[in-house]
Amino acid sequence: MFWAMMDILFPPREPTLFETACEIVAEHGHNSRDTRREMQDEGITILGSGCFGLVIDGGDCAIKFCRASDDGYRAFLDLCEGHPNDWLPRIYWTKLLPNDILAVAMEKLEPVEYNGDYHDGVPHDDYRVLRRLMKGSKREARRANRDLVATIDLMKTQVKELEMSDESIYISDDMHSGNVMLRGEQLVITDPWC
Repeated sequence: MFWAMMDILFPPREPTLFETACEIVAEHGHNSRDTRREMQDEGITILGSGCFGLVIDGGDCAIKFCRASDDGYRAFLDLCEGHPNDWLPRIYWTKLLPNDILAVAMEKLEPVEYNGDYHDGVPHDDYRVLRRLMKGSKREARRANRDLVATIDLMKTQVKELEMSDESIYISDDMHSGNVMLRGEQLVITDPWC
């Protein structure tokens, strides 16, 4: 009688897209062929994937699945949440899942389609400037957007402090055109470390 009443009060429902994606990731890992195939079979749109993560269309946001123990990405999330600015993505929430998986909901951004030095026919020097700043160009730092320079300085300081706090942590630069996206014409750094 109790369970019959519960079914009336709380009727069974279909799992949400996020719940389905979490079940798949829990079963197959955050970025395996089986994960990608099963998500596609369930009608989940994969926005991108790489060695360390998988991003799906979460409706009004993008959801990234990655290793929770990824020191570089966790440091980057801390930076995004602690120092929001136009060069960093907006993070809505994070959720720790079983098997060392982290789900991160963030704003949806547009991919950068590079054709030489251009994006959709518009010159886009920000990426070149960003790469030079990541490599430590003092000349570029004098000419670049102050907010970008400050963001890169914060990122580098954060990584140095993290590496100094624990000898087992090593974080390397993973800045490439696949780890930046666009919010309109604004370049956004999405995953600078590995």
